[in-house]
Amino acid sequence: GILAFGLGFVRLYGLLTNLGFNRSHLKRVSEGKDLGQCIGLFIMFKFGLLVLFNGALVLSMYTWTDVMGRGFQTQEHVTVIYVLLLYINLVAISQIFTVTFNGLLEIAKSQIPRIVGNVIRLVATIFVALTGTRDNAAVLLAWTFVLGGAVELAGALWLFRGYPVARPTRQLFWSYMKFGIPSMVLTSMIMITVNIDKVMLQAFWSAADVGRYAAAQRIVLIVGFVSTAISSVVMPSISGLHSRGEHRRIQDLVNRTERYLLLGAIPPIVLFLTLPDRVVYILLYNRSDPDILLVLALWMLIVVVNTPYRALLQGADRPDIMARVGVLQATASIGLNLLFIPVAILGVTVFGWRGLGAAVATLLTQLVISGYLRYQGYRIAGVRSNPRHVLVLPAAVGMAVTLMLIDGLVPATRWYHLAAFGLLGLAVYAGLLFLLRQIDHEDIAFFMRTVHPGAMARYIQGELRGDDGPVRRRERRPPRHGGRAGSNRGGFLPAHKGRIPRR
Repeated sequence: GILAFGLGFVRLYGLLTNLGFNRSHLKRVSEGKDLGQCIGLFIMFKFGLLVLFNGALVLSMYTWTDVMGRGFQTQEHVTVIYVLLLYINLVAISQIFTVTFNGLLEIAKSQIPRIVGNVIRLVATIFVALTGTRDNAAVLLAWTFVLGGAVELAGALWLFRGYPVARPTRQLFWSYMKFGIPSMVLTSMIMITVNIDKVMLQAFWSAADVGRYAAAQRIVLIVGFVSTAISSVVMPSISGLHSRGEHRRIQDLVNRTERYLLLGAIPPIVLFLTLPDRVVYILLYNRSDPDILLVLALWMLIVVVNTPYRALLQGADRPDIMARVGVLQATASIGLNLLFIPVAILGVTVFGWRGLGAAVATLLTQLVISGYLRYQGYRIAGVRSNPRHVLVLPAAVGMAVTLMLIDGLVPATRWYHLAAFGLLGLAVYAGLLFLLRQIDHEDIAFFMRTVHPGAMARYIQGELRGDDGPVRRRERRPPRHGGRAGSNRGGFLPAHKGRIPRR
């Protein structure tokens, strides 16, 4: 709970390390602007923002504790905040390189440093959990984040060797500002929305309530990581298609992305919805509320299917609309959290649902945003959600019934029981999809290629070897059908009937 609060608190200030310029850099690199100048300008922006971030957080802490004489629940809270301040600095610097890789659609290079850093942090976390004491557990866990961030930065810097860095032009500077200032509102609002729930739980209740809520949230976020990764590919692809006015291909790409994200997200979501008490007992040893997990699972399903629509608005160069999305999302989140978390606010009695209230507020906020994103997607590019997507629901219901029947016969009490239940449910789900003709042999082949370790290893080796030659923006061609820049491959999603033919 202390660690989750510290992360939420520091990340609220961490919005100052971005302010929309990550999106500006991703956008301009994907459009084919001079790579060296883009990198040089991004470095300038990033270090200027880091000075602003560190100054704002340290000054506010000094004002709160020394000038106003206030404090936190424990001194451990303060120490964790300052340790995580260092972690945010490391991550922000590594974004100079990883955002550049994403803009070039060099996905392996952007993800490998993060994966290695997280593995190192995982090992350190296990060590702390087994050898640490209650007195310093939160601080030691915070230092594992610093260790992982340092490894991530070192790996990203090593992969960045040979990339050009040049002095930016004034025209490019104003190009970044034009896209970044409206995106600044979006980025700030997103950071507030993502972290305000933990901060409010700490303010109105305790670190224990933060921990129970954050633990359930961490479980469902595993599903969200996939959609985040897909978004990093889809957004530059849409940007390239939009710059060429190919709206029909954008519609095709958004619909296929939504379909495959939905197909992939449903199995774990159904597991969480069907057996929330088992998941909480096995993975968290009853240190959370199954109702929180259930509500957050519904929230994550909506987040996943909204991913391509967010990528559409970002890639269509409409930061003004994304800014409105951010303001709407933050306003709804703050208002709903104030309604559901505390017992009373300004003398008015409200729900007082603690962590469950935070989960309900998060779900309702995402529902509000979902409708607005789809409306804007239709208005800008004529994108409509395919009504055939609802035909996956019978397969989801079949999986849920199977899981409940099995759990009634053999209750799950160990993690391997949960894994076996999940695999059996997945088999039923896939079989029903095949019988309902919602997937075919081509879809199955696509999923097998996606998870095939050999194919992934060959892709990573090719990217790290630089099979496309030295990274020079003038040598790169815009990606087609979402393919990787500089390659002659097609889209990362398989073709289907009615797709727009290549010219």
